[in-house]
Amino acid sequence: MRNMALILMTVMAAGCDAIGGGGPLEGVWMFEAPNPEANCSSTLGTNLRDASIGGQNQSDWTDIQENDQSLDIFFARISHGRADDAVMIVANEVIPGSKVDKDTWEFTYVATLNSEDGRQHTSGYRYVESTDTEVNTVYTIRRESNRWLSGEANFDSVFTQRWAETDQWNQNTTGIFYGDLPSFNVGASENVSDSNDCLDQECFITQETRCENSVGIVGTWTGLDGEGQFELEDNFTSALD
Repeated sequence: MRNMALILMTVMAAGCDAIGGGGPLEGVWMFEAPNPEANCSSTLGTNLRDASIGGQNQSDWTDIQENDQSLDIFFARISHGRADDAVMIVANEVIPGSKVDKDTWEFTYVATLNSEDGRQHTSGYRYVESTDTEVNTVYTIRRESNRWLSGEANFDSVFTQRWAETDQWNQNTTGIFYGDLPSFNVGASENVSDSNDCLDQECFITQETRCENSVGIVGTWTGLDGEGQFELEDNFTSALD
């Protein structure tokens, strides 16, 4: 989350006036931003025959979680390329941006990470866990005056986990009877070698979490040129530290 907050605030730097020496946004900016409140939803899917999604884990108890956190403060360096293009650098993150209209700039960045881990037997048994992550970020910056900016940062993220396992296999050949599929996640019995537990030859469980975050940000011109006066990655203040 820290890197996400860093990127978020850095982007805001892009909407400034022609104060720096190399272009309208050139130089170092200080940004402040609250920690965004995520609006998230999750869905489960499976082909296990006795799954009971949504019917399990009922309880008289309700979890309560409340957070109150101070603003994040960080520095960002903006450098110009062509007239309507700029690059923002914060904590080793590089975010490209472009001019939308006279006083508005937009920076966008899509981060993805996909991974897969598992095992397979020569007899045909196979178990795989995979995760796919995508974070789509859009920063819109407006110039309010020569020395400060306002704007919003919006990110949409999708985190998908998938577990897949052969439905039936030879216990004597593989040496295993109980499978690795986390069937308890969907209120189902364990996947075992000699039982037709799923609707297909491969059992699967998927869990997808989608989050939408939006936060307002402000940036202040520092007057620094960013050349050796300090290291950006060492100038971040957060309640998370």
